[in-house]
Amino acid sequence: MNRYRIEINVTSTEWSTCECYVEAESEKEAREKFEVDPDKYEWEAWEEHDSEVRGWDIERIEYMEKNNEEDT
Repeated sequence: MNRYRIEINVTSTEWSTCECYVEAESEKEAREKFEVDPDKYEWEAWEEHDSEVRGWDIERIEYMEKNNEEDT
C-alpha cells in the first residue's frame, strides 16, 4: 500500500484564559481602560481550555513511500 502525506490548513476556535495588569484607581476604571485599548496591555500566562475544529482544506498531498506492511 502507498503512503501519502496530507498537508491540511485548519480553521478552529480556541477557548483560553490569560491575564494582564492595568493600573487604575478602581475595578471600574481598570475595566474601562482595558476596553478602550486592550492592545495597550501585555496579555500573559495563556492557558488553553478547549478547542474545536471548524473546518479544513487540503493544501497538498505528497507521495511518501510504498508501505511494505501486509494488509491485515
